[in-house]
Amino acid sequence: FIETEFKGREDFWRVLVRADEPPPGEDKVPERDRHRIEVKGEMSDERRARMREALVGLYASKTAPRPVKRLTPEAIDAIAKLPGVAEVRTFHTGSGWVTTAGGEERPSVFAVSGPLDDLRPRLIAGRPPASPSADEIVLSELVLYELGLRSDADLERALGREFTLEIGGANDEAALAGALLGRKLPEKPNVTQVKALNKIRAKFPQAVGAFGLTEAEKVELLKLFAAAAAEQEEGQGSSGQKVSRTYRLCGVARVLTAEERAGGTALTCRAVPAGDITIALRDETLRCTNPLLASLNRTRTADRTGGQE
Repeated sequence: FIETEFKGREDFWRVLVRADEPPPGEDKVPERDRHRIEVKGEMSDERRARMREALVGLYASKTAPRPVKRLTPEAIDAIAKLPGVAEVRTFHTGSGWVTTAGGEERPSVFAVSGPLDDLRPRLIAGRPPASPSADEIVLSELVLYELGLRSDADLERALGREFTLEIGGANDEAALAGALLGRKLPEKPNVTQVKALNKIRAKFPQAVGAFGLTEAEKVELLKLFAAAAAEQEEGQGSSGQKVSRTYRLCGVARVLTAEERAGGTALTCRAVPAGDITIALRDETLRCTNPLLASLNRTRTADRTGGQE
């Protein structure tokens, strides 16, 4: 039973370990910003402590996150040496955009870097990357459709073609356009529009004098730029940095159907409960995939309730 059911199904024994951000603390607040966590006014010591803690959390929520705690090779090696660990697979994930030479479309994507053998059943053209370090990429048929490659013949011809993947940033071009227009954009900016918005952003500090602002307004606006530049220099703004790299398309993955997405919701176990638990479903139903475990559960429930389930 152990060999066929638990070891034969990765979702039973796979444990996810994610890089995480260090918790906020007073030691993370630079000297120039200490005044932002200073508690002012007359109050009890107990309330002052609560407000200090709350101000530290508020500061952390309003400033750019610091670099995450990374899964270093040493940490990965330590995990691999834990008792019962058979294999450690590492992945990088991130949001970004894909473009192709001469194209105007810039579809957004969620990128995963690492062993992609699990994608093999979904491939409708090509193959997975030869190795995690290969300059190769697998794109979904939806991304290629947004890029204008729509027919079956287009997909086949796209294999071996170069695509540029841009990772990171905070979609600041769309945010800038939305701020200039005073409303949310009806659609995502294309390649040429992004280039134009980046030029506006780069020239903006020098053009502040052309907007008819008062001297006080100019000073306050430029303070924002100075604060952002200071955070960038200290590494706090790393989440806003972008990395771009070009890959050759080696495979095309089909999109999941609505039925597949509904049937594949994972109820992963993050902790082992000591007693009974209640799981609130979304607009779904549960499927019995292991009759033996269901039978064992019914027997245990009947024993506990005296035969009444």
